Amino acid sequence: MNATNLPFDFVAEDAAVAGVDEAGRGPLAGPVVAAAVVLDPRRPIDGLKDSKRLTAAERVRLARDIRAGALAFALGYAGPDEIDSINILKATMLAMERAVLRLRVVPELVRIDGNQLPRFETHPRRYLLEAIVGGDDLVPAISAASILAKVCRDRLMRRWHRRYPHYGFDRHKGYATPQHLEALARLGPCPIHRRSFAPCAAETGAGLPKAEKGSGLPADGGDPGPEKGSSEKGSGPFFAADDCVAADASKKGPDPFSAADASKKGPDPFSASSGTEGVA
Repeated sequence: MNATNLPFDFVAEDAAVAGVDEAGRGPLAGPVVAAAVVLDPRRPIDGLKDSKRLTAAERVRLARDIRAGALAFALGYAGPDEIDSINILKATMLAMERAVLRLRVVPELVRIDGNQLPRFETHPRRYLLEAIVGGDDLVPAISAASILAKVCRDRLMRRWHRRYPHYGFDRHKGYATPQHLEALARLGPCPIHRRSFAPCAAETGAGLPKAEKGSGLPADGGDPGPEKGSSEKGSGPFFAADDCVAADASKKGPDPFSAADASKKGPDPFSASSGTEGVA
């Protein structure tokens, strides 16, 4: 990144700059997912742009390139219960905080898509923050974050479709399509619906209970994991042959969404295949 592109003249040209974006603010169901990416200026990635202007195949290809070429990347999320409790805007900021705090490289500057900034109220802020409206099309690191967040969230919603197939999550990813609204009217909400969103406010459903302890389902609406007997390898949302496949997908790692507390460090589930730094 050229120094003239940096908003603060005291930030060095070679400073670690993270881009942050989210996916899933608008849907009626599922988590909101955020990604943070620190790109390597020595390894530029061609084709980065707002994930909404890419096809699904382009996003998957670019997500693979980002994971292989970035200095660091991380994911964070806030589940439906958190969204209902604190509202979608605050939950989005929380997901962004979690992604930034999981980065193995501490950025000196964090550039965030939109006009709102996370507060980092429970953690010391060690970097400058900048909000950039339309940043997902203007700043390559934010574009990269938008792609990782979108690919990951789509992956999670396809997994949730296998748990609750009557809603069509594999197609609409939780957005308010006619098919989704019809299923909601007929069945009522399932455990990953956002009850604070008007179409999901009904309290009754067709025998779809909340996830219970010991059920094998995450109560916070995170990653349900592969189905028993599935051919999917690994537990993270990037470990799948039909998605952002790793070079050696047989090497299993922990689910990057398993810890709600982003301060908990652990092994990198992506390092075995991509050689990049990822989530903790």
